[in-house]
Amino acid sequence: MRRDAGAYERGIKDLIAEGQRTGLIRRDLDARVTAMAALGAANWVHRWYRPDHELSREEIARQIAELLVSGLVMPAARARR
Repeated sequence: MRRDAGAYERGIKDLIAEGQRTGLIRRDLDARVTAMAALGAANWVHRWYRPDHELSREEIARQIAELLVSGLVMPAARARR
């Protein structure tokens, strides 16, 4: 069954917009552009990941998540982490 790619984009965009409304995510970032950047980062891992890499899949996932989240989160919210 083919999933609606637009549904993923809308879901992530809506999640980012909600975080912006609550003050957890920076408001200076466009929610759609941010969603597309996050999806792009996730969707291209298969192009460069190699199982024989020195980092495990879990460590790569952790680093990508940290990179994306650190760029999104408001400094005050980051301090609470």
